[in-house]
Amino acid sequence: MPIADQVRDWLIRRKVRMHRAPLDRFVVRVARSTADYEHAFRLLHVADAFQGFEDLDAEQLRITPQHVLPESTVLVAYEAERLVGTLTVTLDSPAGLPNDRDYPEEMAALRRAGATLVEFGSLAIVHRCWSSGVARLLEMARTGGR
Repeated sequence: MPIADQVRDWLIRRKVRMHRAPLDRFVVRVARSTADYEHAFRLLHVADAFQGFEDLDAEQLRITPQHVLPESTVLVAYEAERLVGTLTVTLDSPAGLPNDRDYPEEMAALRRAGATLVEFGSLAIVHRCWSSGVARLLEMARTGGR
């Protein structure tokens, strides 16, 4: 084993407090009910308000055109009955992707080159779960565990 790997391993074992997150306490699945979607979009609204993009007291939830496309899949992560995370996966379609707005030339070039495009967005995780592994579980769900 190279010395750099040995040093890194030693530092991890000696200097870093490692804890295991009980990932089996979370369930990640495709949103399948009106309640799933409402909870996901409410969590996105709160996350946007936390970042200063939205007014927390606003009655309207922000739903993008991509959220309602058949090419979009909303993933939800639950801890027992409480939603703790969400991620939306959108496959490219004639309606395009959100990145087309900011990167039209680059996206067009990728399409001309025959790339299959997909966009991951609308990620929100409740603050107390930021370091719990929920983001990794959502990532694994979108890739089929790879």
